[in-house]
Amino acid sequence: MTDPNSPADEPKGEQPLDEQPDESSTTTNRLRRYLDRALLVAFLLLAAVAALQFYFQVGAAIEVWIAEPYEPVVKAGFNLAVLLFAAAGLSYQLRRVDSIRPGTDPADPAGE
Repeated sequence: MTDPNSPADEPKGEQPLDEQPDESSTTTNRLRRYLDRALLVAFLLLAAVAALQFYFQVGAAIEVWIAEPYEPVVKAGFNLAVLLFAAAGLSYQLRRVDSIRPGTDPADPAGE
């Protein structure tokens, strides 16, 4: 039998007041997750639009300024530069989004 007055009989699932996350930190974390995901979508759209626009605009400029035998090489270089920029932005945002998954943030124990 256990002693009914022992401290082990505290209600389960409740944290002491000094350890509970305050409402503003959970709201801030939730807003940060939404902002990170919005930035991820923005980078995806930027990559798609930039790839198309860059292809057409640089292709036209290369045809004017670069000698015909070198056009494919220069076009490929410019397309690669845009792709690497978009990949760097996506990689950065994916790492940020992955680092704040619900349940991994100490200030967000419920995973909300």
